[in-house]
Amino acid sequence: MQSTAGPPSNEHSMPIPKDPEFPVSYVRVLAVAGWTCTGKTRFARDLAARLSEWTPVVLSQDDYYRDTSHLTRKQRAEVNYDEPESYDLSVFAAHLDALRSGGRVPLWSYDFRTGVRQVRGTVGPTRLAIVEGVFAFWDPRVR
Repeated sequence: MQSTAGPPSNEHSMPIPKDPEFPVSYVRVLAVAGWTCTGKTRFARDLAARLSEWTPVVLSQDDYYRDTSHLTRKQRAEVNYDEPESYDLSVFAAHLDALRSGGRVPLWSYDFRTGVRQVRGTVGPTRLAIVEGVFAFWDPRVR
C-alpha cells in the first residue's frame, strides 16, 4: 500500500488517503476567506462533507470572537465584529498548530446572545484542516 502521509509527488495532485489510521504526519490546510455573509461557512462545510475521506476539520473564525459577556446587550450591539481585534486570533492559531501537529482541539461555538464561547466537543486528529473567516489570511501564524 502506498503511503499518503507525505506531500504529494507533484504539486497538482492531491491523493485521497487510503489508510484511515493515525497518527497524522502530514496535515493540509485550506483557507476560505471573504467578506461577511458571502457563504464561507457553508462552502467550508460542504467541502468537508465532500472530502470526508480526509477526516476534515472546519475551524470557523466566527467561533473565536473574544468574550463580550461583561458588556451590556446594548454595548455588544455596538461591537464591530468585522475587525481583527474582535477575534482571539492567538488561540485560533494555536488550535490550528495543534491540528497541524496531529492533535485534538476543542470545538467552539460563539453565542452572540450572551457573548460567550462554548465548547461543543473536540475535533482532530485530521488530514485536512479547513479554516474559514473574514480574516483567514490576515494573521501570519495561520498562513
